[in-house]
Amino acid sequence: PIRRYPDLTVHRLVQNLLDRKKTPDESYAVLLRLGFHCSDQERNAAQAERELIQLKLLHFMKKQVGQTMRVIVSRVFIDGIFARGIELPIDGYLPVTSLPSDKYRFERRGQMLVGYKEGNQYRLGDELSVKVAKVDLRERQLIFDFVKSHSSGNEFYVAPTKKLKSSGRGDARKVKKTPKSKKSRR
Repeated sequence: PIRRYPDLTVHRLVQNLLDRKKTPDESYAVLLRLGFHCSDQERNAAQAERELIQLKLLHFMKKQVGQTMRVIVSRVFIDGIFARGIELPIDGYLPVTSLPSDKYRFERRGQMLVGYKEGNQYRLGDELSVKVAKVDLRERQLIFDFVKSHSSGNEFYVAPTKKLKSSGRGDARKVKKTPKSKKSRR
């Protein structure tokens, strides 16, 4: 149906008022309860639809174990990264143990993992290549192994301000991060 049942109920009441017909004897409390019930059922249906789509995608990915795919980092945690496929809308988990050997710290403020030794960085929005390592249908999980990062961890974008002259190449400039010396901090 095009309209939700609560919308139809309200439209009928409004139409009755416009036509100067008698409105139903249903109380406000009954209509409110009906609205809440319908909204709950709608949320349940949407959740069931999402879970079914995820399960169907996992069944498909079961045949893709060992294949490489490109993903975008969607969430970063201390123990790993959640990423979503670019070509397929499926979410998977990339454990920190799968990243290049380094000890990683989680930076909540920047939502990124940063390597202590090598300085590798993995943050929201980064594009990675991963290998489908494991599909667990029972737990409804997809596990990735790291292959390659397509994002440069040493660059970030700064929006130009009035003090900066535009380079004429768009709204943002690429800026290389450089460590500050103690003298320049004053």
